[in-house]
Amino acid sequence: MKNGEIKLGACSKGNDKIASYHEGDIIIINETNKLEYTISANSNMTILLMCKQGKTQIYIDNKMVIMESSDLLFIPPNTNITNWMFSSDVDCSAICLRTMKVHDFLRTQDLLNLLFTIRKHPLLHINENQFHNLIRLKEYITQMFSSTHPYYEKIMSHFVEIILYDILGAYKEVMEEIVSADTDIPTRSNQLFTAFINLLHNAKGIHREVNFYADKLYVTPKYLSHLCKSISGRTCSQWITETVVEEIRHLLCYTDLSIKEIADKLLFNNYSFFSKYVREKLECTPMEYRERFRVGNQ
Repeated sequence: MKNGEIKLGACSKGNDKIASYHEGDIIIINETNKLEYTISANSNMTILLMCKQGKTQIYIDNKMVIMESSDLLFIPPNTNITNWMFSSDVDCSAICLRTMKVHDFLRTQDLLNLLFTIRKHPLLHINENQFHNLIRLKEYITQMFSSTHPYYEKIMSHFVEIILYDILGAYKEVMEEIVSADTDIPTRSNQLFTAFINLLHNAKGIHREVNFYADKLYVTPKYLSHLCKSISGRTCSQWITETVVEEIRHLLCYTDLSIKEIADKLLFNNYSFFSKYVREKLECTPMEYRERFRVGNQ
């Protein structure tokens, strides 16, 4: 098979180690033939796919994406990823970040507009120096796998931020060009969608009804839902649900609030309704989730 020719990618399963690094907030996969299985098993994470050489073809929510050398692909959580194909000379790797950690980072930064531009334009070609800097950072994290440093968790937490800043910085350099080329959606619609996202971010999971946001933006709920779907591919309700769930995860894992206090803070009618909501979205009780994922318990 000639270099550059794309073939169906192989999937590695079984008892083989599927990740080069797997600790807390980060999973790193360095072997191309293990990407499909590992990423599919961790689709609730935010994923950065990197192509060092060769070609990779995948379908992201039924849209074909082809990656080549020095390409980055930003994959949001719960994205449908199918039909992996690789050229014979391909060298791809991935960094998977726990979505809760990404949101925790973004909630204190003025980076929301940039993030939504990335969601809309997930594929980015960067220069060789930028790409190799990111690869070196990934390799350094992998080498720290057996570290017993007393501040190991804090160090790794900062590495997550470094990775995010590096990715966002690469996108920001070309964002103006990307946005200026985005002529298919009127500016007013983009402004309205951005205003909705800002309201959603500031509400921090308290308001779960589409009507609340529609009233604030002086539009009908139906129009706002249609707008969100046309710009982002997801409905207004889906955006709201994701934000509420991430806020619940944050409060369960990063605060000392009791389960009842969290339910009250997020304006659930009662503890029973909150517990049922969490079981539906996270497939376990609030206490089970806290015990499993709380920082310091891992």
